[in-house]
Amino acid sequence: MADINREMTREEMEAEIRACKALLNESDHEIIQTLEGICDCTSATGIISFLKSITDDVKEIIVKRRSYRQTIINLEAQLNSETATQDAEV
Repeated sequence: MADINREMTREEMEAEIRACKALLNESDHEIIQTLEGICDCTSATGIISFLKSITDDVKEIIVKRRSYRQTIINLEAQLNSETATQDAEV
């Protein structure tokens, strides 16, 4: 992901949003498998046991997905703010 500490152009922000969305799509399979595993549980005890067994890899994917989503939210807000400012100037 790009360094968002420096000023990004509109094109760079849009490209970063697309890249984050692609990364979310790529990790959908692992998340869906995890959800299917939860759905296969037949009791609360089974769900708790399953959740305890989730590997560090899945936890890492979830953390990364949160980061991707937050980056998308921040960049879209910045783009919307810039658009609103440009519209107000016209």
